[in-house]
Amino acid sequence: MATRWINKGPTAEGTGNAHGFSANDDGVIIHHNGEMFGTINSEKIWPLSQTGGARAIPPYASGANFIVKNVGAIAFTLPATKLGYKFTIYMGVASSGAHTITPVSVDKFLVAGKADGVALTYGGTQAVGDSITLVGDGVDGWLVVAKSGTGTWT
Repeated sequence: MATRWINKGPTAEGTGNAHGFSANDDGVIIHHNGEMFGTINSEKIWPLSQTGGARAIPPYASGANFIVKNVGAIAFTLPATKLGYKFTIYMGVASSGAHTITPVSVDKFLVAGKADGVALTYGGTQAVGDSITLVGDGVDGWLVVAKSGTGTWT
């Protein structure tokens, strides 16, 4: 995977080290110290064709659209909330699998009746195009800002 420079900043005073950001082929923005910040393209699409198991969503994937491409259930785990983190999950195939999205133990979904660390579960019959969009508030957890489709998130 190649690294592409998008900004090489000024030299840090007294260090001789240049500050800069780069992006790899996946569009992930990386600070010169290795910290990952997000994606260049907020419409980045990551197809998920794995069956079952857990899928940790990395913080640097903020802005990405995850397309579930298998009928088996996937257990998503969100990173700790940070103001403006945004993730959208779309159903790319019709299924009846019970997908779950779980925040870290100190975060929660800011909807009625959800305690810290409790998952949202997608039940019912899911159709192609069903989706949910979550945005981090940076303090308490995750806002559900959009959801659509025939299945239900509870």
